[in-house]
Order: sequence, then structure tokens, then C-alpha cells
Amino acid sequence: MDSVLSPTKFGILWDRLISIADEILNTLVRTAFSIVVREGRDACCVILDKEGRSVAQSSESTGAFIATMPITAKHMLRKFPAATLNQGDILVTNDPWIGPGHLNDITIIKPVFNKGELVALIGTTTHLPDIGGIGYSATSSEIYEEGLRIPICKLVKSGAINEELLEIIQNNVRSKEQVIGDLKAAVAALHIGEGRIIKVITEYRIKDPGLLFSSILDRSEQIVRSKIEDIPNGDYHNTVNIEASGNPIKIECILKVRDGEILIDYSGTSSTISEALNSPLSFTYGWSAYGIKCAVAPAVPNNEGSFLPVKIHAPEGCILNAPHPCSVAARHIVGHFLPSVIFGALSKEIPLALMADAGLFSVIYFSGRDPNDSVYAIEYDPNGGLGATANYDGVSCTSFPTVAHTTPAEIFERATGLLLERRELRQDSGGPGKNRGGLGQIVSIRNTTKKDVTAVVTISRTEFPPRGFQGGNDGELKAVYINDSPAHPRANHKLRPGDTIRLEDAGGGGFYDPFQRDTDKVIQDVINGFVSIKSAKRDYGISIDPKTMKIEKH
Repeated sequence: MDSVLSPTKFGILWDRLISIADEILNTLVRTAFSIVVREGRDACCVILDKEGRSVAQSSESTGAFIATMPITAKHMLRKFPAATLNQGDILVTNDPWIGPGHLNDITIIKPVFNKGELVALIGTTTHLPDIGGIGYSATSSEIYEEGLRIPICKLVKSGAINEELLEIIQNNVRSKEQVIGDLKAAVAALHIGEGRIIKVITEYRIKDPGLLFSSILDRSEQIVRSKIEDIPNGDYHNTVNIEASGNPIKIECILKVRDGEILIDYSGTSSTISEALNSPLSFTYGWSAYGIKCAVAPAVPNNEGSFLPVKIHAPEGCILNAPHPCSVAARHIVGHFLPSVIFGALSKEIPLALMADAGLFSVIYFSGRDPNDSVYAIEYDPNGGLGATANYDGVSCTSFPTVAHTTPAEIFERATGLLLERRELRQDSGGPGKNRGGLGQIVSIRNTTKKDVTAVVTISRTEFPPRGFQGGNDGELKAVYINDSPAHPRANHKLRPGDTIRLEDAGGGGFYDPFQRDTDKVIQDVINGFVSIKSAKRDYGISIDPKTMKIEKH
């Protein structure tokens, strides 16, 4: 291969790497045993160079996973330098402080050798259905309660799986078949990826893959830096509150924009707490870098080059830089706010590029025994509405910033024996605006079995709503009910036979003054049931007679 790549060949090879990452992830998803990976696609695949820098990712990868993968890979290479790695080795860890932030997320990385030389790394991160401990919950007070912590070690040694490690894992988890099945699915997917990368190297006669990888990283970095340079140098502030048991958590950030770089300074943010909402620095970096990327250069494929212009500072001991042994199981509750915090800081400077606050991801983690009396541990993850933008209404029931899917009702019911008896759009939940926020949803699940079921709820947005931008109104708050009585939004609840748990999800924030909304859009929202007649009058100034649909604009 030429030392200087033509633009055409460069584009083809970059696309091939992304395609390979997509194939690896799709192989993993098709062969996974757990519902959270197979249906929820709570996973990612990343191709890295031999130094551990991420080069290409699968198209549906979760933002924090792709940004933390290089951190994990470099830690692995420090413990197992290239000279100590053999063909067929695969490394593994779920250490929250060098990965995506809690024990359920496990990262598996395979070195790729070509003719005996290390040329690349490929990795996956998946959310395990169970990792032992008290389960996926916000109620733990330190990491030791949360499950099995796997140090960096070899899952596969020279092609032979480490059976002792698998036995340790099996002895510490409830859903043994699903957990081990997912690990082996990742091994199989990475094996496929290794073959595809070597094929590309051979097919295009690439003598130095590092040249291609460095070119991709350099190009991505240049584009992102140029986009940041369009933002005037300055300090941009935002503060967000998040509910917790006790005083609210304060996330305070200053975006310091300087000549193509951004430092995100979280000084002033609340300290760690006893609830498991604490975020390790790696997870904080993942969502922070992703937030900047979405704001300034969403069209550039993600890799380490696109994240290099972003630096963060979070004082150790604050909730965004939680030290060991803080509890971190529900760190998503805080981490998922970070892109919105960043958008809010930039909302006056580049409003046309941003989205109002989203309703965010909700987690209800069910465990019990299925109709066959087998133990299960399964997430059901409804999504709130997306915030509106300067040009569009927000999308309803769509996840942000994570891209995990909601499990289909039929799959969930068959796996648990529970009944998903209601799932509908939540009227008036989207924040009013010239462009309306996306709607949240109402989800109701009944325990139709003859046994008790544990429902672990870990949600936010129950006290502080998704904020509208540029004069748009806030979205509605979330709420959880058991048998129509309010329930704690971050607690473990026992559902007895016949009990029902109901989530009323948040809608996204609106964008611009709601009185600027086109009258026909308001009428159509009322017809579709998205907006009530009461809200049409109160929020948009449009009176509608429910019988005649006669309209009078005030």
C-alpha cells in the first residue's frame, strides 16, 4: 500500500473498518444468550490500533462504551504489554474505574496478529444480565455489595478458554447460562472480526496498518477541532440538579473553549453519596466527550481522534470522580445527564445545533422465577421523549444519550411470566414549544405469576424536569406507582402475585415559545391525543370545543 493514501482508497478502507465493527456487533447480538444484549443491544464493538487508540466503532454502539474502550485497552496493555501477548489471547475486565463505570458492563479485547505481528485490537463491551451481589440497584453503599469485580486477566489463553475464570464467574451469578453464553458470544464475534481485519490487510496489501489508523485519527481530530474553533473562545456555564435520597445532587460545569479545544470543568459538583449514583471518572469522561461530539460534529464517525480535543476536570471525591470503593451500580442516573448539561451550557451560543433536555432512560430490573421455575434477571428499559430542536419536534419514547433498545413485550413476557398490560404514549408529557418535546410513555406491568417478584427501579427526572430551550417549556416529570400508590424511584420493590408496577415516563423539553407553534400542529396534536384540550388552551393559547372542534386563538 502506498505511504500516502488517495482520498478514495482512504474512504473505502475507513468504511470497511466500520462495516467490520458492525458485523462483529451483529454477530454478538445474534449469538447472545441474554435479552439485554440480544434484544436491548446494550453493547458496543470497537476496533483499536495496537496502542489501544480507538479507530472505528459499530454504528449502534453506546456512547460511553466507545469513549471508555481506549481507556480500558491501555490499562490492559500496561498489564499485558504487546510482547507478552500470544495469538489467540483474549483479555477481560469489568473494573468500573477503568471501563464503563459499573460491574455489569464487561469489556473483552482480542489482540489481532498478522504473520506473527500485533497489528490491532478489537473489543466489545456488553451489559451482563447479572454479576452477583445485591443486583442492579441504587441501594448499595459500596462496591463490595454490587457483585463480582474481575481484574484484567486472560479469558482465553492462546486459544484455550480459561475454564477456572468461567467457574469463578458461574459461582457468583444467578443467570449462569446467560452470563457465560454472552461471554462466549463475544469470543466468537471477536474471532470473526479478527479474520475480517486480516482479510482487509491482505486484500489491500497494507504493509503498515498503523498508517491507515493514524490517518483516520488525524482526520477525525482535525474536523472536530475545526468545528470547536467555530465557537468563540470563552467560558460557558450550566448547573443541573438531580434528585437523590437527601439533598439534591448538583452538577456544575464550565466549558472552557480555547482555540479548538474544550476543557469541561466540573469543579463545584456535589461530593459522592451513599446511594449508588456515583460515577467513576472514566464513565464521566465517556458521556462528556460524547456530549461535545454530538454538539459540534455529529456526522464524523466516532473514534479517539474525535475525542482528543475534549479534556475534563472533575475533582476526586466529587460524584463525577468517585474513588474506590464507592457504590456505582446506578451511575447511569448521573452520567446520562452529562450531554444535556453540556448542551445547556452551549444553548445560547450554538442553539441551532442542540436539542432541549431529554426525558432520559429508565431502568426497571426484574428478578424472580419464570414459568419453568428457572431463575431470571431481566431489565425492562422504557425511554422518555427526546427534547425538541430548533427545527423539529422531539421524538417520542426514544433513548438518549444511550441507544439501548426496549425489549419487545412478547419476549419480556415469555421470559418472566409477567404481563405487560399497558404501554401507551403519555399525553401532555412533552414540553410545550414552537417545537414540542417528544412524549414519554406509560408502562404497566402486572405480576400474573404465583410467586413474588423483585422489581428494582433506578430512574431520575422525578423532581427536576427536562428543561426546555430558548423559551420552550419543560417536559413532565417521571413517577412510579405500585398498585396506584407512589413508589420510591430508586429502590427494590416486592411485587406479590397480582401486584402492578406502573411507570409514567418524562417527555422532552420544548424549543422556542409555545405561542409561536403553528395552529394546525396544535390541532393535529389534540386529534392524535398527544396534547389535551386543556393543554392546548393553557400552553398554546388555542381554545378547542371538544364537540365541534371550533378553534379560537387568543
